[in-house]
Amino acid sequence: WELALESLKFLKASVSTYINIAQKEGFERAQKAEAAHYDRPRDPATLAQLGFLNDVFQRGGAFQALMHPIMQGVDRLQELRSNTRGGVLAEQTVDEVLQLLLLVMRNDASILQAMKGLSKTDTVGFQPLSLTLKQDEIMCLMEYALYPYLPNLQMHALQIAIILEEQRDDFVSLLMTPSPPPTRTQFGPKLAPATSSSPSLSS
Repeated sequence: WELALESLKFLKASVSTYINIAQKEGFERAQKAEAAHYDRPRDPATLAQLGFLNDVFQRGGAFQALMHPIMQGVDRLQELRSNTRGGVLAEQTVDEVLQLLLLVMRNDASILQAMKGLSKTDTVGFQPLSLTLKQDEIMCLMEYALYPYLPNLQMHALQIAIILEEQRDDFVSLLMTPSPPPTRTQFGPKLAPATSSSPSLSS
């Protein structure tokens, strides 16, 4: 859990830096400048950020990795909090995922605009992240708005709900329509019970 948490913090900082630089320089100017110099070597950090964002919008491995701790569900998170040493880290990890999703969702139109100029890959067909979420993913995300132990987690889930309501005409109907229970995941290494004398994380 600690490794996952620190990795998410790094990813969030990297994406935030990419967005801030692009906005400061102006997306339009960045597009024109990069489009004229496709053959020039690019900053490895920029390439890594682009690769991550591209994978998120394509629902690739990066997106699946982000959703994995979310899809474990509220009940599982409460169980981890109550019965394991790593419960607090698990909560913080889920909250970091929500914050990263929020960061992308709030800036996805600008990110996609910039990516069209900063990548040879055609991104014209990409949709905002809010429109690519499936019903079971939305239902699972909304559960965290009722999580009783971490107010920040509740707040970030509610902020995602506001974006979804603004950007998806079918948001309310998705919440009201019966659907199969979300597919739950088991995330992270086996955690030792809080009462155990063994280390908190197994090797």
